[in-house]
Amino acid sequence: MTDKTRELDMIVERHVDLPPLWDKSPHYGVKVRLFIECKYILEGNGYVFWLDAKNTEEICKLLNGTGRGVFEFRDSLTQQHHYLHGAPAAKLMTGGIESNADKGYKADSTISEALNQCLHGFVRNRDRPALTSTPRNTTTVVELDFPVIICSKFADRIFGTQCDNPPKVDAITDADFPLEVWYAYPHEQSIKREFFVVDMVDFTQINNYMATAIEKDVKLATQILNRGQ
Repeated sequence: MTDKTRELDMIVERHVDLPPLWDKSPHYGVKVRLFIECKYILEGNGYVFWLDAKNTEEICKLLNGTGRGVFEFRDSLTQQHHYLHGAPAAKLMTGGIESNADKGYKADSTISEALNQCLHGFVRNRDRPALTSTPRNTTTVVELDFPVIICSKFADRIFGTQCDNPPKVDAITDADFPLEVWYAYPHEQSIKREFFVVDMVDFTQINNYMATAIEKDVKLATQILNRGQ
């Protein structure tokens, strides 16, 4: 309404308490946060994402640098993290709006703007204090942070094509898919370039995304932490 770029629509957070398995075991907690940008995609708009093999090396560095190093590179459970497991990742995208029969399509930047707002807000807010209280006896808190773009729906609006076969375009019907981004932003007195994975999510299938991605990753982190006790 204001036609101004803003930072994120929501930050949602939940604390998962992991009671110690033994009397002298560490008392862990897992703090899960989603940094969410929401976008309503109008009927008649279409977006195509170029899909390719995931950059497993950078993803492993990303995972190892978060969550106090819980997701170690060579751990079999780490390989089941939703960033690494499953379908290929989106690398590039383009969008257009059907205007009329004479003018055809015009470029649309809705998803690009959403991506910039999501990551800009994520970078600025990822170090903010927790919104939820942590139990006093918790000795270690593991943070799992996820930048997310939630679209109103994918059907008839979101499409994918393989980088090795770009002429073939198919509708994306999954609840979510990852978008890999090298994002440059001002840092101190220079420009920092950082690798991120952003989840693109279909709002109509958000429960499926939470179950197969976020809840799954929390369970994996829990398994790894309990295994070390």
